[in-house]
Amino acid sequence: MESVVNDNVMIVDEINNSEDNSCEEDSEAKSKNDVDGDTMIKKKRMSSNPSISDDKIERKKTSYVWDHFQKTNDPNKVECNYCGKCIAFKPSNGISGMKNHITRCKRFPANLNRKQNLADFESKTITSPGGTSKTVKVPRCWQFDQDNCRKALARMLIVDELPFVFTEHEGFRYFCKQLCPEFVPPSRTTVTRDCYSIFIEERSELKDLLSKLSSRVCLTTDTWISGQNLGYMCLTAHFIDDRCTLHKKIIKFCPIPGHSGEIIGKSIEKCLNEWNLRRILTITIDNARSNDVSIQYLRRRITH
Repeated sequence: MESVVNDNVMIVDEINNSEDNSCEEDSEAKSKNDVDGDTMIKKKRMSSNPSISDDKIERKKTSYVWDHFQKTNDPNKVECNYCGKCIAFKPSNGISGMKNHITRCKRFPANLNRKQNLADFESKTITSPGGTSKTVKVPRCWQFDQDNCRKALARMLIVDELPFVFTEHEGFRYFCKQLCPEFVPPSRTTVTRDCYSIFIEERSELKDLLSKLSSRVCLTTDTWISGQNLGYMCLTAHFIDDRCTLHKKIIKFCPIPGHSGEIIGKSIEKCLNEWNLRRILTITIDNARSNDVSIQYLRRRITH
């Protein structure tokens, strides 16, 4: 009886051992197949794109910023689709530089109209059927514009004869911050350029007006010496336009090397040539003896 039991136990052990061996062989074969499959996938990728190595496989770009940039010949730079500016880019550094450029790009669609619109009122004259008219306030939409504010500031400095450094005073900057926080007060260098731009525009408009003028022009001039012992001359044009409006415009304010009659006459002649003024009616000066010489010089030089 005991021998029969022992024989049965040995048979069961052999069956279990054979099953374990078959399971191990199956798992080894499966893992080998998985490794072979991964190797085949890598080989297929490398065959389709030889530039991709085993260590570096290009990942799909999922960030939205890539919709606004394109690659360049330089692998470390990308180009903006809107302004064409090249931005430094390295995969190890991320895309923060590209995101920052989008927020600052002036041609990016989302940045084209970020100006604040405010409700405002303007005066408008309404005429009733009976012929009576009255002025009423009608609403309008006001939009902040940095450039227009800078031009208005430059005109204020010109009209009120304020120094350019006025824009850098602490009180003025505090006032602007309270009045309109979006307005950035310019520096004295910037406002100087703005004033000069206004001068160029006004001079161009005045030249155009004088070229179309049908009447003659009267001139007045005077010279003086400043506290620094420098000589200056001012030449003013007086004329009436086609609407019978009297105009008084300074067309020349310049330093002169001396107060002799010939120097004054040459300075006036040079100014008239710059403005292309030929239809001169009168020239009014003071009773200095040197001015007699300048008038005689101009009589010989000016042709009517």
